[in-house]
Amino acid sequence: MRADRSHLLLAVGALAALATTRPARACGPDFPPELLSDRGAAVAGLPEGIFVDEAAALVPAHEAYRPRDVVAPPPTLIEGMLYRAGAVAFHAGRRDEAARWFHAVLALPPPLRRARSTSAAFSLGRLNVAGGGAAAYRQVRALVDAGYVDPDGLAAASLWLEGWLTSGRTSVELLAASAALGNQHSIADLLEVVRDAIADGGEAALLEHPVGQRLVAAYLYARDGELGEAERARLWQAIAALPQMDGADRLAAAAYRGGDWARAAQLASRAPDTAIARWVRGKLAARAGDPIAAGDLVCAAATALPPTSACPDFICGDYLARDRALAECATLRLAADRPVEAMRAAWAARHRYRDALFIAERVLTLDELGAFVATLPADPADVATASAAPDEVEYLSVYDYELVSAASMRALYGRRLMRVGRMAEALPWLPIEERVAAAAYGAGRALAADTRDPIARAAWLFAASKVARTHGLELMGTEHAPDWATWGGNYDVAAYARYALADDAEDAEDAAIADEPAGAPPPIAQPTAAEQARVAGSAPRFDERWHYRVIAAGLARDAADLVPLRSQARAALRCWADGYATFAFQGCPEPDFVAARHTRTSYRGTISPRRYPRWLRRIARRVRAAHHAAPWAALAALAALGALIVVRRGPRRPALRP
Repeated sequence: MRADRSHLLLAVGALAALATTRPARACGPDFPPELLSDRGAAVAGLPEGIFVDEAAALVPAHEAYRPRDVVAPPPTLIEGMLYRAGAVAFHAGRRDEAARWFHAVLALPPPLRRARSTSAAFSLGRLNVAGGGAAAYRQVRALVDAGYVDPDGLAAASLWLEGWLTSGRTSVELLAASAALGNQHSIADLLEVVRDAIADGGEAALLEHPVGQRLVAAYLYARDGELGEAERARLWQAIAALPQMDGADRLAAAAYRGGDWARAAQLASRAPDTAIARWVRGKLAARAGDPIAAGDLVCAAATALPPTSACPDFICGDYLARDRALAECATLRLAADRPVEAMRAAWAARHRYRDALFIAERVLTLDELGAFVATLPADPADVATASAAPDEVEYLSVYDYELVSAASMRALYGRRLMRVGRMAEALPWLPIEERVAAAAYGAGRALAADTRDPIARAAWLFAASKVARTHGLELMGTEHAPDWATWGGNYDVAAYARYALADDAEDAEDAAIADEPAGAPPPIAQPTAAEQARVAGSAPRFDERWHYRVIAAGLARDAADLVPLRSQARAALRCWADGYATFAFQGCPEPDFVAARHTRTSYRGTISPRRYPRWLRRIARRVRAAHHAAPWAALAALAALGALIVVRRGPRRPALRP
């Protein structure tokens, strides 16, 4: 018996060794957005475009002109001598002499000038002798088209420089072609061109040709907030007078953002089947109350939108259109009661939006989540790593360098299995460093359920309670609400979203100015009854923050109820249970289960036994000493009582008749 008890204490001690407290992480991050937290705005609103991306998409890029790393062949002897002489005269300021040497290079037979022809023509453009710079820049591109090497990307640069030397439609087309190759100077010039044209009332000249029309449409879609009411009305009036308008999809998006639903629907129906046009039509379908059609259109738009931004260092906005559309797709799929499709869309948008955590934690069933997690790579390449330099992290948002990884999704699935008691199944999905604690917790709960010895059961429950309290976030905590394991349990993001800007009047005013007239949220923005049932069914046992602390306290109280009332173990267990809500348990003594086993069962009255009369205590001691004869004594007492009743009643006599 003593050997069994010693083994029990050793096992309990091994479990308790796992229960070491962990330091909390400090410093709050810049929380990434979640569209599901404000579905009305997500479904009703349409974000503005990024002008950098819009300007880069005005015309198709001429890939032959795109700068690339190539090794130029060595020049021939005569070619090298002529070009070097021109370069010396160029840097010396002898413009006419330099032009003659460069013309001499271009006058050589083609086989003798394969290495320096594009450089000579580009230098002539920079000299712009007798106003021939534009022609020289065109010659650069003609040479590249003919197969001459261009290791320095001079053909792309010639587009921007020639655009500076020309004006009107030609200038806009050249700048657009340069912007398509990623030239940031050309993008800035296009923005200046459209701003000046509208400010001077000269937008009609831009609207005369397709590239100018697309430029105006891109400006309205991305920079509409810069215009005054009079300028905006005049511009829309000029657009309405055109028989045909390029960029109708961007115009439809601009009209939708302005709250003109009828014009948005008309333009979207006339526009080509582009990603932006599908996005607008999906928004309109959502307003009409058709979540299936809206989801199909928005999801199709998301797959067609570009996965990257041309904006340098991503300073032009805090989102990618593709990620935003994917997050909206997830929202609409939930509205259509398609949670598995919603999970796939939210997972694709995890680089910016963390809605995948809520869907995985609270919407999907365990079987659905298990099937999804099984499709993730076993050794994912998308671990959360920083792409920003350390000194840039403060400037960039956290969601520019952190994403929801496959490893975190597997751990989420493992914790959900732990919460429903499927602990053996959960072990392979949990991180390796948490599996020992998970096995200890599961073993403690299982052994407590199997043993009939109350003291041993109390010991196992107490050991499991310590693991639940100190490792509960990693073993049972919800990645999303209410525990927020994704932030280490240190922040309640729901509360942060409500109060983050409450004390910043300037930010609130800016948000109000930037807000678009989206109108009332469509009815499909509300969670469906099926989703609400799923969320209720997946809730932890105690749907409150740090719910695992409540579980740990409950286990300790159950253990306290199993030990004698007057034992040291009971007082210690109550101390641990009461202190689990905070860190007060760190000062509690370890319960002595060995001493509890030898503690006599205490009186359960409210009066101490020492206050009873001496004669009553003497009788109680004698009764306890003779407890083995209690059945025979009770039988003898019953027999004596029966005999006494018979004697006192006596024989019955008949009554006398009168």
